[in-house]
Amino acid sequence: YPDDPPYRVRSPSMADSIISHMSSVDDMQHDAFEDDFSYVPCFTIDQARAAFRDTVLGLEYLHYEGIVHRDIKPANLLWTKDHRVKISDFGVSYFGRPIRDGETEEIISEADATDFDDDLELAKTVGTPAFFAPELCYTDLEIEQPKVTEQIDVWSLGITLYCLIFARIPFLADDEYQLFRAIAKEDVYIPRRRLKAVDPSCTTPQSNTNKRIGPSTGPYREDGELAFEEIDDELYDLLRRMLIKDPAERIKLREVKRHPWVIHGIANFIGWLDD
Repeated sequence: YPDDPPYRVRSPSMADSIISHMSSVDDMQHDAFEDDFSYVPCFTIDQARAAFRDTVLGLEYLHYEGIVHRDIKPANLLWTKDHRVKISDFGVSYFGRPIRDGETEEIISEADATDFDDDLELAKTVGTPAFFAPELCYTDLEIEQPKVTEQIDVWSLGITLYCLIFARIPFLADDEYQLFRAIAKEDVYIPRRRLKAVDPSCTTPQSNTNKRIGPSTGPYREDGELAFEEIDDELYDLLRRMLIKDPAERIKLREVKRHPWVIHGIANFIGWLDD
């Protein structure tokens, strides 16, 4: 960007930085193990952690103001010049009652529960289907449906973190109905290792381009070079807890902020909690 742009421009989103190539339906008959490692992330673990922390702070503020975003995804997370994350696109957001000073995120009265949890507007399936929480996706109306709360943002934040780490979404389906069913019923598979992020300073190999492991353009390692790294127990635990189907059992945002993987390397822990 120029130092003083003459007009406001849309910041680059984190989706622009996720190197991902979703297979078409006709090409999805792959070996499961091979498919897990056919997506090349461009964020290192530490870069993903930094972006995730910013998003947690922004989402915490929104929930404090009574706003449920309802469409958290990489494309709606914008970068400033200094790579701080800003949450964007409130077109489908739910604007409820802000939490007053001295209150917590807990519902304090039946009226508040009606206002925040059971509002018909909040329960509408709006946003991006691949990031919908399970409580928005149940198709069996004969069983009792979970309450729809701000926990839908925690789920989509978990899917977003999954994307930053693995450069893919966990659920793929032939159509929206099957996607809803998968989100509501199928277990989320969290790999215990991933392809390491590519180094954007390296150049694209000029030979044997048909063997490249990434998409058709961009920086690559040498042909045939696969570099893996382990997903540590703390990151695995955070993803698992954010992607629990039952919103009542799913980790709360205030717990996400205090999770060991999130606070790793933070010198001033108290300052982080106050931020």
